[in-house]
Amino acid sequence: MQWLNYHHLYYFWQVGKAGSVQAAARGLRLTPPTVSAQIHRLEAALGHRLIVRRGRGVALTAAGRLAYEHAEEIFSRGEALRRALGTGEAPSMRVLVGAAAVVPRPIVRQVLAPALALAAHVTCAVDGRPTELLAELAAGHLDLVLSDAPAGPFQPVVAFNHRIFSGPTVWLASAALRRRLGRSFPSCLNGAPLLAPTRDSMLRRSLDQWCEARRVRPQVVAELADSALIYACAEEGLGICAAPSALADELGRRHRLQRVGQARGLRQRFFAITTQRSFDNAAVAAICRPHRDH
Repeated sequence: MQWLNYHHLYYFWQVGKAGSVQAAARGLRLTPPTVSAQIHRLEAALGHRLIVRRGRGVALTAAGRLAYEHAEEIFSRGEALRRALGTGEAPSMRVLVGAAAVVPRPIVRQVLAPALALAAHVTCAVDGRPTELLAELAAGHLDLVLSDAPAGPFQPVVAFNHRIFSGPTVWLASAALRRRLGRSFPSCLNGAPLLAPTRDSMLRRSLDQWCEARRVRPQVVAELADSALIYACAEEGLGICAAPSALADELGRRHRLQRVGQARGLRQRFFAITTQRSFDNAAVAAICRPHRDH
């Protein structure tokens, strides 16, 4: 098995944050050629180009943005571990969050903002399936779970559901694919390559029902659990995708995705799931407070 070299990943992460090899090299106290060489080795190991030169700086490719998101999570969790073991901070100001991969990153970011505003120590892992995360919540290993479906009555723990987002859905595609599809919506979706969520997600079931009701049949070319990966693949023109309409502008800026049409009648909902024990945590209470009446 070939292990990922985390030194190489760390140098790439610093370049992504700084926006240029030269600026990152100064912070790392290394020469720019040394930093560039480490990133080339990371690219070779991953089999993808991660950065391209743009003016005096660099820009991340689609693969680079995905790698950067994972690097951000990896090194943020490492820093969280270091601080948790070294600062003796109060447990009430630490919060452990598990977010299902289907929950879009911008929504995760918005939900965590109240805890970060309290200077709480937030550790968030964006991966796993809702059932696995709920088991971790029941075992006391997590304080909060973010999911695309509420916890049902037969879960292994008495859970409280807080609806953190509810909004309409829009179909998105790269500019080139959008042109090929034409403008006759929703019939243009017939035979269109679809980057679909996995079958165990609420969104996938809703998409299938929406398409069936309108008698359109996109061709599923990939089933992906990770919303970030879906958007990255859509940027490469590999297929259309469905996303919350509220995120369409941001996804347009980040991934250059264009609207194909509105999925009328199809709403996406995301939930924060807690236990009674969770409310002893000030950071969890801050996260859930804006959503208690939902």
